[in-house]
Amino acid sequence: DLEWTFAHALIRDVAYGRPSRADRASRHEQIGRWMEATSRDRMTDVAEVLAYHFGEAIRLQSDPSEELRSRGYAALLAAGARASRLDAKRAIELYRQAADAAVTDAERGLALIEAGDCAATREELEEFGAAAEEIFIRLGDVENQARARGLTGTALWFKGETEEAERHVDESLALIADRLESMVGAKGLVDKASILWRTGRVAESEAVIDQARPIVERYGGASTRMYLLHVHAGNLLSMGDLSGMEITRQVLGMALDRGESTRAASSYNGLATHLLFFEHVDKVLEVVDEGVEFTRSRGMKGHEEWTRMTRFESLFPLGRMQEILDEIDDLLEQRSEEHTSELQSRPHISY
Repeated sequence: DLEWTFAHALIRDVAYGRPSRADRASRHEQIGRWMEATSRDRMTDVAEVLAYHFGEAIRLQSDPSEELRSRGYAALLAAGARASRLDAKRAIELYRQAADAAVTDAERGLALIEAGDCAATREELEEFGAAAEEIFIRLGDVENQARARGLTGTALWFKGETEEAERHVDESLALIADRLESMVGAKGLVDKASILWRTGRVAESEAVIDQARPIVERYGGASTRMYLLHVHAGNLLSMGDLSGMEITRQVLGMALDRGESTRAASSYNGLATHLLFFEHVDKVLEVVDEGVEFTRSRGMKGHEEWTRMTRFESLFPLGRMQEILDEIDDLLEQRSEEHTSELQSRPHISY
């Protein structure tokens, strides 16, 4: 089938500029419906274009129908999922639009959780987690309430409030105590194991890993399985078992192969942090540079910052203070152009 596009944005603007808003909305909706009908075998490939047309149709109408909003919501969710592999910032934009297009509160809450899963800054995690949790508390949906609470728990971890973060994880698990054998239960248990590992309680963390492993294998999906391996590798290295290094490398490779950008970003930073204790600093910096390039190319600002901060840890023992200070100045300048985050307090400590 033929597909048509404008040769230049100016031509598009002129073509769309003449009709009324109602006519433009109608045309966008017609194009969206035509694409749905003719692209069923490759919907993933056209997801963002489809989302654009339905999104414009919704935006241009003062009172879009529920049917149109439902079509737009589905298209925007699909486009967000596709974008999450390549551009986290774009994915969040699409999920926000999906939340706005949602017909029901439940749909809105799910779109907010998907946006939160792409977030890597405290502000975004708090925003999406709190909004989604409020919705699912009102709806009495404890599984999705637990998912939303997990986002706010991660935000607390970013703020350095480890006890509060752990309390959030424990409360999330308590909400679903009678349904731990689920996707949400699998993720919640690994969250618990992760906090135990990061706070030095390795034996407790491994006990939770053992509890979680069969649930993760059955319900967790590839992303949660990689998460579990990542935490297990950290525990092994904390106990001096260098096999954890190879597991971390395997998780990174799996994440890159599957296009799991968030897991890959975490694995880059985790691998660099582990290498600090076992390899020459040049190897650490090589992994840091790869991680920074990867996260920057995908708009993952939070993960980029954390990985760059690992560079500080690498350079400090070498006395390369000017490089550290230059990097800090660059990070603070970026933040001043965007918005304040937990990062601002950390570089001042280094100064």
